[in-house]
Amino acid sequence: GFSYNIEYDQEGYLTHLFFAHPISIELSKSYPHVFLMDCTYKTNKYKMPLLDIIGVSSFNTSFYSCFVFMQKEEEKDYVWALEMFNKILGVHNQPLVIISDRELALMNAIRIVFPSACNLLCVWHIEKNILANCKPHFREEVDW
Repeated sequence: GFSYNIEYDQEGYLTHLFFAHPISIELSKSYPHVFLMDCTYKTNKYKMPLLDIIGVSSFNTSFYSCFVFMQKEEEKDYVWALEMFNKILGVHNQPLVIISDRELALMNAIRIVFPSACNLLCVWHIEKNILANCKPHFREEVDW
């Protein structure tokens, strides 16, 4: 079955839920070179951020590695999530490249848990940010 890890607070409320399918774990161990990490926000009933970790194979296909529901998006939450991911990868399958958006807490956690991995910024997120912040300063579409 699924590999999972759960953490609760002192009152017994769920704070973190990590889970990965066995096939996802095997794919992650077979192709540990490049992973993409991104959080979706408040898209579920409990308004918990969901961290998606996606692997990329040598055939340039993507696969889901694991998912983590987190109470918050603070560095300690990301560290917990990445430590759980690191456990399923094992010591001989460390990521070489991790691509993420500019979420500073996640970037710090990557440096802590995977210090030898190169953390790159996602081009899609960069383009989206440029459109949101720069395009309004151009009066005409032609100038843009």
